[in-house]
Amino acid sequence: MLGYLKGDETMEVDNIVKELISTEEDARKLVNSTEKKSRSLIITADKEGKQLFDSRVKQAKESAENIIEKAKSEAKERADEMMNKALRDVKELKDSYLQIKDAVISKFVLEILEGKNGK
Repeated sequence: MLGYLKGDETMEVDNIVKELISTEEDARKLVNSTEKKSRSLIITADKEGKQLFDSRVKQAKESAENIIEKAKSEAKERADEMMNKALRDVKELKDSYLQIKDAVISKFVLEILEGKNGK
């Protein structure tokens, strides 16, 4: 096939072919190496992404739990305040009732006594 070439030319062609084959093999190795590195990077990124996601979910849960606890605490404080106010209001009503009751009884007794004294 290369018989029409001279000896030096044949060697030169052989060298070029060998160099091309070597270059192709190097290129394939480079492609394979790059592919492996890319896969490794993708796997690492996937793991880190999942870890970051899990971390964010954990933070969100903790934040939500803190908000819920704070809301419960504030609600309990408000309920306690309202209960104390209601108890104070009931005591005031009771005191007012007792004062009115005493005034009515005193007036009734006074009217009875005046009625007996007036007759």
